[in-house]
Amino acid sequence: MLQHVFILMFVDLMEAVLRKNKPCINGELEGGLCYCRDGWTGASCHRRMNCAGFERESNGSCVSCLEGWTGSDCDAINCNNHGTPNYDLTSCSCEKPYSGQFCETFVTKDIYSYYNRIVSKTGAIGVLTCIPLILIYITCDRYAKRRQRKRVEKHLTDTMLNHLTKGVNRQALAYLLQSDKVILVTKLNHLASLQLLADYYVPPQMFDKECLMSYAYKYKIL
Repeated sequence: MLQHVFILMFVDLMEAVLRKNKPCINGELEGGLCYCRDGWTGASCHRRMNCAGFERESNGSCVSCLEGWTGSDCDAINCNNHGTPNYDLTSCSCEKPYSGQFCETFVTKDIYSYYNRIVSKTGAIGVLTCIPLILIYITCDRYAKRRQRKRVEKHLTDTMLNHLTKGVNRQALAYLLQSDKVILVTKLNHLASLQLLADYYVPPQMFDKECLMSYAYKYKIL
């Protein structure tokens, strides 16, 4: 790490010295502008054009770039979205588990540390996200079971009421009640008549009041 820092400082110092002594490092200064030699670009002609061939577009840009480079002049480093370009070293500062000049190599020995780092970053967020979801699921499940229980109870109640309504003949029930009432009244009238007969009629001595009542019950007069 310190070695890279010293190299960067040395390169910056050399570029500053060269630009002070010669503003156009790889070109000629004319009218305050740098005219770069073939294969160089930039405000001070300090960036090499990494074209894949010698063919050029009409404006002098590259037709295609070498691997690891991009842009119209092929002077921009392509780190494949796995690092940060370092133009002083013409390479990339790669993120694990990638390495190489342009982060094009996948290092398998660093894969576990890579995923552990991702999990450590997202683990807390994942837990905080899962807890509300679990609570919502439990609440919805309880509410659904409660509604289902009420529906079953209502269905059973309605079924019982329907069977009771269909199974009872209201007219027959009224007839039976009325018949029982008539029979009861008739028996009471007979009982009253016999009571009067026993009170006002003096039977022979062999038939006293209790005997007369017993005969009435025996022969179903009452």
